[in-house]
Amino acid sequence: MTNRRVPRASSAHSPAAVVLGGGLTGMLAAAVLADHAEVQIVERDLLATAPPPAPRSPLPAPRKGLLQAQHAHLLWSGGARTVESLLPGITQRWLAAGARRIPLPTGLVSLTAAGWLRRWPEMQYLIACSPDLLDWGVRRQVLAHPRIRVLSGTEPVGLSGSADHVTGAEVRDTATRDVRQLDADLVIDATGRGSAAAAWWDALGLPPVPEEHV
Repeated sequence: MTNRRVPRASSAHSPAAVVLGGGLTGMLAAAVLADHAEVQIVERDLLATAPPPAPRSPLPAPRKGLLQAQHAHLLWSGGARTVESLLPGITQRWLAAGARRIPLPTGLVSLTAAGWLRRWPEMQYLIACSPDLLDWGVRRQVLAHPRIRVLSGTEPVGLSGSADHVTGAEVRDTATRDVRQLDADLVIDATGRGSAAAAWWDALGLPPVPEEHV
């Protein structure tokens, strides 16, 4: 195993950010940051970014870290509008790839204790598709941004800096096991439930961060 430092991806006059985790949260965080900084996304999985060769053709295989990728997923209109505000056109990309837009309550058949729920004109809607379709659509659009690049097959192993200031992240190639440092002005942890942020925080000499479990 070797260690080396990788210069920040940005120019001398542009801030640099590193996002740990290339799932939905990480990709959307990168989309926001790209207006202000050069962004590198660190993702353990090997990501497929190429588009399907033709409309309605099979999507790339689900990435390993995406749970329940083969199951139906429901994205409510509030969430869909938020993602659309960050990535204009994403809803149409999902629909073109096979997602369904279901109006609510117009398209809802629901039996309650008082009988069948009456239908009335659309008030909200949901996007129905598999999680990997949502994931793929967002990833394709985010990675098209010229200030965003992804380090696929790479996992975070720690933070660099001190208790006063985080200066980047240490990452490891999952194939070669080589460790390198990414310099950054801002590091965002979007690695999800397997996050090691508490241990990284402790290694910098910082007190525990209060947590809430639901």
